[in-house]
Amino acid sequence: MGLMYITGESNRIMISAGAVGGQVSVLSSVYDTRDSYKAPVANYQKDMLKVSGFLSINYSFVNK
Repeated sequence: MGLMYITGESNRIMISAGAVGGQVSVLSSVYDTRDSYKAPVANYQKDMLKVSGFLSINYSFVNK
């Protein structure tokens, strides 16, 4: 989801901004990276939805 602004006749500048989201795997809160575990740890990841923003600035000089 986002917005785009285009300006110019022969040379164009395009500015895009928006947000993108998706499911990612992260370390669970019960897993501690500072501890040494004697046995392999099971279920140390959890899935969650993460949203991030983006900004893109483009220049095009090949226009008719």
